[in-house]
Amino acid sequence: MTSEQLDLIKTVLDEAGTIRVLTDAQLEAFFFQAGGNPDGAIYLGALHKARLDGITLPDGTSLESSRAYWLGLAAAYRPNRGGAIPRVGG
Repeated sequence: MTSEQLDLIKTVLDEAGTIRVLTDAQLEAFFFQAGGNPDGAIYLGALHKARLDGITLPDGTSLESSRAYWLGLAAAYRPNRGGAIPRVGG
């Protein structure tokens, strides 16, 4: 993985700052799991970040989960597992 690919993945997954959820090792693992495809790594990273993280504090203050955002991002980078069915015969 090149540093440009890693920077792209970090930027799209909002991991370029100092407060991060995923480590470089995790991002590299996603990259290799996706067969060296940065879009596939972004898809896997977004799925990983799409956990329920909403919270309600005792004083009634609540923060909504960002799950829908990350699932939407994952959908945008989802690899195409389908494709045309090849024609057999003439």
